[in-house]
Amino acid sequence: MLNHLARERLRAAGELGAEQAVQTERGERRFAAGDRLMFLRNERGLGGGPGGRGGVAVKNGTLGTVLAVEGEGARLTVRLDRAAAGGGRAPEVTFSVGDYADLEHGYAATTHKGQGVTADRAHVLASAHMDRHAAYVALSRHRDGVSLHWSADELGSREGLARVLGRERAKDTSLDYGDGAEPEAAGLAPELARAERTAAAYAERRGVVPAGEVADSAGPAGPRLAARTALLLNRMGALQLDGTATLQRHAARAQAGQAAGEVLPGLQPRFRHGRALRVLEASLAASARLAEQGVASAERMATALAGLPELLRGLVGRMALRQEAMVGAAEWRERYTAQRRQAALEVQARGLVGSWDTLIAAYGAALPGLARDPGLQGTRAALVQFGASLREQPDAVAVLQARGSELGLDARPNFARVLASHDPKRTVTGQLDGYEVQQRAHLKREAEKTAARLAQEQQLRPSSSHGMSM
Repeated sequence: MLNHLARERLRAAGELGAEQAVQTERGERRFAAGDRLMFLRNERGLGGGPGGRGGVAVKNGTLGTVLAVEGEGARLTVRLDRAAAGGGRAPEVTFSVGDYADLEHGYAATTHKGQGVTADRAHVLASAHMDRHAAYVALSRHRDGVSLHWSADELGSREGLARVLGRERAKDTSLDYGDGAEPEAAGLAPELARAERTAAAYAERRGVVPAGEVADSAGPAGPRLAARTALLLNRMGALQLDGTATLQRHAARAQAGQAAGEVLPGLQPRFRHGRALRVLEASLAASARLAEQGVASAERMATALAGLPELLRGLVGRMALRQEAMVGAAEWRERYTAQRRQAALEVQARGLVGSWDTLIAAYGAALPGLARDPGLQGTRAALVQFGASLREQPDAVAVLQARGSELGLDARPNFARVLASHDPKRTVTGQLDGYEVQQRAHLKREAEKTAARLAQEQQLRPSSSHGMSM
């Protein structure tokens, strides 16, 4: 809005030339000679030849004044605000919008974008989002004077403005969340209760899940393992009850056998046949032995069952360790697979850099011949096809964008622009068109110089005599 209002005033005052539509990365903008312009992307060799040689460096936030708009908005000539190296006149740069389209009108900018900019006079529009740090940056951009503007609807009076621009807004930490007013947790020491309240308050403000909930659902095997453990322990309790009942039954039988043995002598006179008595004695003795064996078996079973809980706990622990080992192995396999894929993508990315170098070198070698070199169109078509193929290799392009300095993109700014473009094929085509326009202009200048030299030589050449003097 501020850019539009400032530009409309200049246009109404007749200080702008004939405007043309320019297709920028942010949409269509209209530029004319005299417009203020801001560059929105770092570029080391803007307006240069292949590899950025002979270009001008601009940064995100660099300001300049438009000198000319040509080719129906396809080419711009801009004089930068900064002085050239060594204190000379401000540099001028001519570039194709197909190569660099990150542009915006430069009449107004945000405080962050204005860092590092120095102007003769500055106008600052304060807002409720500012603080003392942003105010310092905004109010120190001028050489001669600065004017501060604010909205009474948003900030109120001068006192409200001073309060907003003077506030300190340091980043908060977990230490900033003090104790709450809740009572101490039951059964905890005062220090632990305060720590628990502080952690709970911090978690509530940040939306963090309490640590207990995280621990209860720490893994997909946790609930299942706990359920299986409870089932085993319940079964163990049932076995213990069964063993106790068995032990009681065998003890009762033993007591019955003992009682029978005690009454046996009193029964002997009543039996007339000795064989029957011997059979009864043998039966009672067998019953006593069986009872004793039953008691011993029941005691052994009770002893074994007494050690069963520890055995089950050890089994459950080994199961948990085995599951952890399996999870660890799966995570290791995932990391190994990811590392192998990353290594393959790096090889692919380096291959793209090598292909670009080979193709651009062949194109640069054929470019001086322009229309006379039959190989130029072939190398041009190969470069355009290379640009189109980048859209089919998004993962390798992402590696180049993330590790550009390491993989050599700093020395290849034109290739970096192609990778950053939404349409690499269009960007490559625009770069090649720019190179060929520059080459035709160069050839034209050379031809004019050659023609002038020949004409001069023709004038200086002495004329020959065709007659004889008498």
